[in-house]
Amino acid sequence: MEASSRVPKSFFFIRSRFSNWKKFCKRIVVITATEHTLLQVLWFHERLSFMACLLTTSIFFWGLRRYTSISNALMT
Repeated sequence: MEASSRVPKSFFFIRSRFSNWKKFCKRIVVITATEHTLLQVLWFHERLSFMACLLTTSIFFWGLRRYTSISNALMT
């Protein structure tokens, strides 16, 4: 009687441990996927910001060259 009462306890203990382990693994997969997605978004945002910065800088220097050439032409 005592031996038969131990078997279900250990069985349920192992089953609950396995269930918790599966939940833990699923949680790790979700966290990893979310982190990967966030890193991709941040990488894209960083590249986009860099490109916007380059574009703004090139427009600024293009305008500065035009202004300088116009002001030089007016001074001569």
